Amino acid sequence: MKVALDKIQVGFELQPITKVMDRAGMLGGEKLSAGNIVHSDDEFSKREGLPAAIAVGMTSTMYLNQLLTDFFGEDWVKGGGSLSNKYIAPVFLGDTLTCHAQVSEKLKEKSGYRLALNVWCEKAGGQKTTVGNASVVVR
Repeated sequence: MKVALDKIQVGFELQPITKVMDRAGMLGGEKLSAGNIVHSDDEFSKREGLPAAIAVGMTSTMYLNQLLTDFFGEDWVKGGGSLSNKYIAPVFLGDTLTCHAQVSEKLKEKSGYRLALNVWCEKAGGQKTTVGNASVVVR
């Protein structure tokens, strides 16, 4: 873990990470889209009322998972790390996303402390695109 446990209290914010949705990210996510061409075909997406193809939401989930893995390390994997989120706004090619996590609860358990976190991704202008919760036991 990147910070001593005694420094982590309710309100503590993990260092955010920033990602730019590039073509590689769009194409990687396309494999997760089960063939839904709204994620790869700009013209089809425009006919559906969107300005362009949208990124697969799971890409944002992967970014949040990276944030949590980078910070908590083995505790994220071995401490039963869990992540639940929903997608509330589309992400397009070229959008800059910043992924955040903030501790909302710290509970003592036999094996350590369970941290509950609010997590979200937002565009450069502050519009949230993905929101959710995470939980991990840290030692």
